[in-house]
Amino acid sequence: MKTDRKEVEKIITEILDEHKTNRKKILSVNDRLNSLGVPYGTLNEIVLKKKSIEEVSLPLLCVFTDSINSVFGGLDPLEYFTATEIREAKESIASEFVSETISLPLTFNAIQIDEKAFSSKISAKLLNKMFESQMIIYDPRSQRGLKYKGNRNEGIIETPIVNQSSVRTIANKLVAKDYLTDTIRFNVYNFELEPVTWIPKEDDFGQLVINRDATISILDGFHRLQATVKAMNEKNDLDFNFELSIRTYDQQTASKFFGQINTINILNKDRKKELSSEGRSASVVKELQTNQDSELKGIRIASATKPNTAVGQLTTFSILNLAIERTFNPQTYLDYQNVSHYLVKYFGILISLYVDAFLENREKYDKSYINHPLMFFGYTVIAYRMYQKDNQNISPKELNKIIDNLDLSNDKILIDLFEAKRAYSSTRIQVDILKHFENLIKEV
Repeated sequence: MKTDRKEVEKIITEILDEHKTNRKKILSVNDRLNSLGVPYGTLNEIVLKKKSIEEVSLPLLCVFTDSINSVFGGLDPLEYFTATEIREAKESIASEFVSETISLPLTFNAIQIDEKAFSSKISAKLLNKMFESQMIIYDPRSQRGLKYKGNRNEGIIETPIVNQSSVRTIANKLVAKDYLTDTIRFNVYNFELEPVTWIPKEDDFGQLVINRDATISILDGFHRLQATVKAMNEKNDLDFNFELSIRTYDQQTASKFFGQINTINILNKDRKKELSSEGRSASVVKELQTNQDSELKGIRIASATKPNTAVGQLTTFSILNLAIERTFNPQTYLDYQNVSHYLVKYFGILISLYVDAFLENREKYDKSYINHPLMFFGYTVIAYRMYQKDNQNISPKELNKIIDNLDLSNDKILIDLFEAKRAYSSTRIQVDILKHFENLIKEV
């Protein structure tokens, strides 16, 4: 913790005292806490002075701070806790309230749909117990992604994208016995061992065992899962069964499947396009996102229309996808392999040459446009020209010279395109940016 906990305790007490009659907002705080596994009523004990805030554990104080700030503001958790402390508190806080946990293996009576798909059912009680036992993870690679708060200096907090109104609506219907049977979809995987064991009985019926070292991610139904936890806190004898679909997909197939089935809480259009992308250029971008040697791995390629540069995002999936498609235009698997290998190396050199502008001191270079997210159209054109010349070698000295000679801050046409109102959403403007760079850099 960065400060004495008494400081944050004092501010929390003042905020709760000021807003204790605002039932709607207090409920919103409770919803956020409950989504992490903190039972409803835990915060109310503090509000009603039944329990002193000095008595709560440090992880609980941490998630109190984050949840209260999300609703009321005025209590930035990064002023009091490190990003690591916040992440670990969110991951572990549910364990404080679990009296009995369950663990793998788990066995379900099921029907086999195909070799990677099975159908069964699961009670709300078992689903809630699995959540409390921290058996179910949220994998942003095959879900809606994450929201990022904070900055690179103070630390970055990752938060699942959740529509709390949708969660409350479902929970209320579950409690009122007014919710029709719906589906929860798990993806079960293990990169080294078999994640499941299928024991056939007769016809397509049998038993599906989720093996001990498997990972269970919520592939679809995260809002339903959160609503179930909320409903179970209100009514612990809740009698409801979900249809359970269990898949054993790799990450890429899981992402594609999520993009295919998502219809209710509508995905950000760029995220949906990213998850559903099948072209070779999209595969190249995904390699840049996941390859351990890539300087663009992790959060540096945004799924949104516009990147959040404060948390270290450099450009977007759609920008790179369009740039690679219009230049390299990989068509075959071999093209994909060659272009991916080349661009991992190329962007590694590029970012290393300008590490201060991209990563260390970004704000200092903003007016130079060298780190502008749309500049990745230009960088991809340069990469393609160098690839045409020699697809085996990349000269850092030559790359440095090409970029330094661009004189970006005096290129009025380019600046007008970069600062156009719809620059991040208009394909026409982005193609114009690409063509501008193709005219500037005809050869290397």
